[in-house]
Amino acid sequence: MVTRHEDPVFAALNAVDAAVDTLLSAEVSSRSTREQVQLLRRLEIIASRLPAVGHRLLSALRETATPPSWVTRWPPRSPTPCTSPPTSHPPRGENPGR
Repeated sequence: MVTRHEDPVFAALNAVDAAVDTLLSAEVSSRSTREQVQLLRRLEIIASRLPAVGHRLLSALRETATPPSWVTRWPPRSPTPCTSPPTSHPPRGENPGR
């Protein structure tokens, strides 16, 4: 069995975490406008790809885990249905006040 320290997925997450720390501490205001736009484009591309990793993990969890072991209820319960009677609206084109 691979330990956390040897696992490539944990290693990749550690690298992402370290990279974000580097980006947060980087001085970007001294860069040219062109460079800032290029950096922002790359950041947006990378950020748009990250949720796919979470989606894959959630999918694996849904197939292998029993709900109580990872969350109290998944998917979340739908809102409680409304128990009051529906309000009646006049048909289109009719105005009861006139």
